[in-house]
Order: sequence, then C-alpha cells, then structure tokens
Amino acid sequence: MNTSSSSAPSASSNNKDMTHLHKWLYRAAIIGGAMLLASCAVRQQPLPTFPASSTYPAPPIGQPLPTSRADDNGPLPGVIIQAKSRWVPVRWADLPGFEDDALFEAWNAWLKSCERPGLRFAPLCGEARRLSIAPAEEQRAWMVSRLQPYRVESIQGVAEGLLTSYFEPLLKASRQSGNGYEVPLYKAPAGLGSRKPWFTRQEMDTLPEAQVALKGREIAYLADPIDVLLL
Repeated sequence: MNTSSSSAPSASSNNKDMTHLHKWLYRAAIIGGAMLLASCAVRQQPLPTFPASSTYPAPPIGQPLPTSRADDNGPLPGVIIQAKSRWVPVRWADLPGFEDDALFEAWNAWLKSCERPGLRFAPLCGEARRLSIAPAEEQRAWMVSRLQPYRVESIQGVAEGLLTSYFEPLLKASRQSGNGYEVPLYKAPAGLGSRKPWFTRQEMDTLPEAQVALKGREIAYLADPIDVLLL
C-alpha cells in the first residue's frame, strides 16, 4: 500500500483481493507484535534491525494456533519515528470495521505476499497458510496475537491528510450505440503525441473541428458520461 500521505483516524494493497480489508488496513503498518522494539515518541530513535531468524518461526505441524482472542489491554509498544511520519500503536478495538470485515477475502492477498515475503513477515507465512480456511474468529485471534496495528501521523502529530490511490473500474459498454449506450469512448486521435496541445474535453463535445478529428475513432459506447470522464 503506497500512499503519499496517510489519512488515518485509526490504523491498520492489492485492491482486487482486499476490497473490504482496506477500511482499516490501509491506515496501519502491520508488523509482527513481538518483533517490535519500542522507540521514543519524543526523541527520535533509529528503527530496530531484525536478524535473519525471527521471533516467530513457523510452528511445527500440529502445534495449535490461537483460537481465542489475546488480551488487547496490555502495554503498547512505543511510537516509531520515520523520516516523514510517526507510527502510533493503537488497539485492535480502535480499527473501524475490524469485527465485520470478511477476512477470507483478504487472506488470498496475504498468501500471495508470502510467495516473496519481506523479512519481517516471512516467519508468519506458515501460520497464515494454515489459517487460510480457518473460521473468521480464529483468523482474527491470530491477527490480534501476532500483529500490531499503527496509526500513521505526520511528524507534527496530525492524523489527517491526503490519501492517494487508484482503482480499476469495471464498466458495461456496447460496441454499437443504442439501447442506452450513447456516450462514445474514443481511441487516441491522430497527432495526439505531437507537442501541440489537443482539444480540451469541452472542445471535444462542442467544436466541429474536434468532432471531425474523432469521427470514426469510436471503440465503444457507455451509458454514463461520468464513467467516460473517469476513464
């Protein structure tokens, strides 16, 4: 999940697999709970380094995984100071929608990440695989016991900001105009790559010269002009 600045009233992307989980996950930097070393919220500390082996090696086959919630009221780790942000630890109870999210929809993304995991998450991949078909309550219990959510703030402690992202729209269209599909979608016009500025969107709809340049370049028709605008 790459953001230019985090908008995070509370903490915790592959956007196709994590549709529901993003409500809380995009605001959190999740790191294995016991792998965290506290840093000071007032005086900047270097980020902890981690050895090749982790505090959480993959458990041997047959070892039970947590099936009930760990205590979420214990002491929290310290604030982590980054170059342009502060990561403030929060409780799982502070994450909006955590109890309602369909975690199975996100688990495939986690397993995909485990194909080439980062150093900090690699030791948890064995457990994540074993829990891929577990009930949601067991998955939540595992997350609470193994991971730590954070709220991302600015260095000044501001928890509001601008989140930038992208999406892949799925739109209905027709090859021919008619039956409600009347808004044309054009392929790139000739000369678009030249240095001369092309027509604005308003001019495309109003200037005869622009309409002549686009004639015959329709590739599909949509029903909603807003959808064409977004594309």
